[in-house]
Amino acid sequence: MRFSYALGLCVLGVASVAQPAHATPLFEMVGGFGGQGGLQARHAGPSAASAYFNPALLVDAPTGLSAGVLVINTEIGISVDPRPPGSDLPDNLSQSFRANGTRLPSYGIATDLLQNGRPADGQNPETPARPRQRGGSGHGTNTYEAVGLVVSLFEKRLALGMYAMLPNVNFTQFSTHFSNEKEQYFSNSLH
Repeated sequence: MRFSYALGLCVLGVASVAQPAHATPLFEMVGGFGGQGGLQARHAGPSAASAYFNPALLVDAPTGLSAGVLVINTEIGISVDPRPPGSDLPDNLSQSFRANGTRLPSYGIATDLLQNGRPADGQNPETPARPRQRGGSGHGTNTYEAVGLVVSLFEKRLALGMYAMLPNVNFTQFSTHFSNEKEQYFSNSLH
């Protein structure tokens, strides 16, 4: 009975300090660390990474603990071409009409207003400057702790292995962006 109370208190304690889990497709991107495989997308040789890439090689891996740190810098950028002459939206677009004299249902934001912004006035709220492609995504540095453990049992007939890369921050993140002209209202950038 005491054991179940102690176990319940332990579970409650762990649950009260739980943090969000971070997922990553890192194994397929960088491969195994340590051993003969090096950091490649496939593994060649017995080591702790065999627990993921080729479990049959675990029986040949030496018993031990391996640890390391991995740093990945991503530089995925988009270079935009200059705007062709005459393609900028003018500031007075809101006074535009169709050929039959009716008003347009909506108007784009003027190119100059996106680039430079506008202070608040009596009729309009402040519009922050959103220079072209300043808010683009795809740049960042991420760090990981890599841990591997192999335990050989019964003279290389049975082996237990564990292989993990633990992200310090999330590596894969889903951020939605509009794939059309609506993105101009948020970042004026491509992602």
